[in-house]
Amino acid sequence: MKIINFLFFLSMIYGVEIQLVDGNTINGEIISNSDTKMTIKTSYSEDLIELDKSQILNISFDSSDSKKSNSEAGYQGINKRDIQSAGKSLSKFRSQYYTGGIMQFLGYVLAASEDGDGDGTAPILLVIIGGLMQLTSFNHAGEAGEHLERSIDPDTSNS
Repeated sequence: MKIINFLFFLSMIYGVEIQLVDGNTINGEIISNSDTKMTIKTSYSEDLIELDKSQILNISFDSSDSKKSNSEAGYQGINKRDIQSAGKSLSKFRSQYYTGGIMQFLGYVLAASEDGDGDGTAPILLVIIGGLMQLTSFNHAGEAGEHLERSIDPDTSNS
């Protein structure tokens, strides 16, 4: 939903060019968005165009100056696959980060509830492994950033 709000905001500042799966292109301004539909206002028609999001292949934004300036600069629009990959990486980050936090919490609870009979290895291991999981989860956040950079400019990737 945050991506949809971001796209709506960008369309208010810049014009939007929508490439459809069937090969057609629509230029205009995004008027409304939902999870499944997008409404576009064009300069060449008074009627609003309502699109099912499954029809959309790519969305690119142009400043009102000219479309040429963006294409000359190598701007290709937003790559939907990289946006989806970024979302998956962020989901992995969140899952791994919270799992590590829960493991640490359980380790602390177990350590506090021990009566001194055990050696305390299990709680300490839970705390250490949980901390390592949280630390390594940031790799997924970095991957998401790389996907987002690549989604707008494919030349920013060196992999």
